[in-house]
Amino acid sequence: MPEACPATPADAEAIRDLINLGFRAERPFVDGDRIDLAGVRGLFHRGQFILLRDDSGGLLGCIYTEARDGRGYIGLLSVDPNTSRLGLVRN
Repeated sequence: MPEACPATPADAEAIRDLINLGFRAERPFVDGDRIDLAGVRGLFHRGQFILLRDDSGGLLGCIYTEARDGRGYIGLLSVDPNTSRLGLVRN
């Protein structure tokens, strides 16, 4: 069963790769990658990434969360396209 857990800075490269893979549908509209390694690392100073890992520790998805001016912000919701329709997450 997939497990959600907070990310650490050691996860930055895997997060970058997952986000860019998940946002590859933007490529016709956006020149280049969605985010680079410096961008991911910078976000660790402002908020938190939550990761979804499979039983072997592989990264299935992530979301970025941050408090901004007393409100919650979420962004960069990314899912590995190879696993997005497998029904791994259920309520």
